[in-house]
Amino acid sequence: MWFNHPKFVIAKKELIEQLSNSSEITFDSLEPKNPRSNIFRKTTLPKIAFICGGDPRYCKNREKIEKYIINHADTVMTFRAEYAWETILNTKKNVNALKLEEWLADFSDVVIILVESFGTVAELGAFSISPKLRRKLLPILDKKYQHDESFVNTGPIKWVNDDSVYKPAIYADFNTILT
Repeated sequence: MWFNHPKFVIAKKELIEQLSNSSEITFDSLEPKNPRSNIFRKTTLPKIAFICGGDPRYCKNREKIEKYIINHADTVMTFRAEYAWETILNTKKNVNALKLEEWLADFSDVVIILVESFGTVAELGAFSISPKLRRKLLPILDKKYQHDESFVNTGPIKWVNDDSVYKPAIYADFNTILT
């Protein structure tokens, strides 16, 4: 699943070239604190953003956010659960969707949830229950519901706004998401 991500393919190719072209790199010569910097001459790994949103056939905002990140944030890799889901379903049956998404979220540095469908409301609620995942959440909600005394605003969003590294939740005009 990750092996087909464009950034992974580039990194793998770069690593193979570096290792096969360099006779001076040995495991003994790598600094134990940061062996990646010896090979790639970079000190930081890219941040991984897990982006959740509604069905792309009906909800286009996730794609807009992904394209923006890809074009403007070289140090961030994005991915969607659908890609992992398709790969896993081809090899295993009876996969628990919530367990898979929790694992993907745990693997990520930030979990961006565009709360734009029933499914994403459920994801927000499920992810906000876990203190570990709640710290990584960045919900983006429709601005027209910002002042509602709803369960979403007084429950999961309040919790996220108290605990997340990326707080507060963002309320955006979903008709013009990037403005």
